[in-house]
Amino acid sequence: MPHHRRDALRLDIVAEDVIRQLHLRFNQNLERIRHRWSSAEVLDYRQAGDGLIQLAASGRQFLWKVFRDPLASYEKLQERLRAWCPTWRTGAPVPVFQVIADSAAYFPWEVLPLFDVYWKGSVQDAASLFDACRVFPAFSAVVERQSPTQVVPDQTLDVSSGALPVRFIWHNEYKGAWRELNFLKGRSDVRLEGPYPDEEGSASSSAPPLWDQLADPWLGVDGRRLEHPDQVLHLSCHAVAQDASGSTTFELHLQGGDGKTLVVSHDDLDAELPISDHRARTAHGRRPSRPMVLLNACETAIYDPKTLGSLLAPFDKNYNRAIIATAARLPDRLAARFSAHFYRALLSGASVGESLYRAKWRLVEKEANPLGLLYILHGSSRLQAAPTTGPWTPVSGSSSPAH
Repeated sequence: MPHHRRDALRLDIVAEDVIRQLHLRFNQNLERIRHRWSSAEVLDYRQAGDGLIQLAASGRQFLWKVFRDPLASYEKLQERLRAWCPTWRTGAPVPVFQVIADSAAYFPWEVLPLFDVYWKGSVQDAASLFDACRVFPAFSAVVERQSPTQVVPDQTLDVSSGALPVRFIWHNEYKGAWRELNFLKGRSDVRLEGPYPDEEGSASSSAPPLWDQLADPWLGVDGRRLEHPDQVLHLSCHAVAQDASGSTTFELHLQGGDGKTLVVSHDDLDAELPISDHRARTAHGRRPSRPMVLLNACETAIYDPKTLGSLLAPFDKNYNRAIIATAARLPDRLAARFSAHFYRALLSGASVGESLYRAKWRLVEKEANPLGLLYILHGSSRLQAAPTTGPWTPVSGSSSPAH
């Protein structure tokens, strides 16, 4: 449940294995809604609203089965959340909804109608669309998922070089990946490392494997030592969360200019990351501070209810300070627009949590598209671009939240 030390709320819920199965069913409904929202780059208000109405209904069904006493629990939960997050209607300031739970205890907080469980309104214009979005925590707060055992002492994304170091991992057959790459190349306040695999397909055999790059943010894609370590690890690639036979698999598919697909599986990362971590600790005399991760690929936050595996889990265990991942398939062009909104906010001085919040709202404001609610945050929402030494001025822009 939401973390609040002074005023904890305890609700009686069903067993964890039952919740996993209910969440799997909820995700199937979410996928149908996502498919309708992906039909056009700009939605009409009614189309967006119909999906939110269906999402709220699916959320009530989920909560009805999760709570042992749902009628009493609805009232308690809604009342307490509004008290904890009094600015949920305005976002000024943006409230932080912190969930302390093991990564296996997954609960779809962002996409449940928790701020108005009984909402069943209509959407006919921008104002009513904005009101409908705020029913869901994804649009009314920053939802920060934290492991009870993980501590993030370093809340700074170091820009002492005058730019934000970003490592870009991609699949070059996706137009959205090219758009993201070109956006980052065009920013003078971004220091780009990559892409990996490279654009020309001429990478030498000295290119370190992905797990070595994940363990050591000082390691360049060509094997050299970087002057400034990664602060953001950005993946714009193809993710496989389920194969054609229906058995759950977790893989990242990467590709560069040579047209060869590099498949990195969950099992590969599980086996190799401990060795790479040991090598990095030996080289630096301590474990390097690891970057935040933007997993801008499909279904990177989906969990297998049987094995509790996911593509997000290796990054969590790798001590990456924050991980933004997706809960369902997203059109790659929309993902590219989302990441541009995110970086503009981050480089204007906003925290990672507020940048995520703003990026979601920009998609709603510009395209009437609520698909941004499928982005979720694990780790610290307070990470912020700032120099550890020397001056740095963020790009000019509003420091206030979108709403």
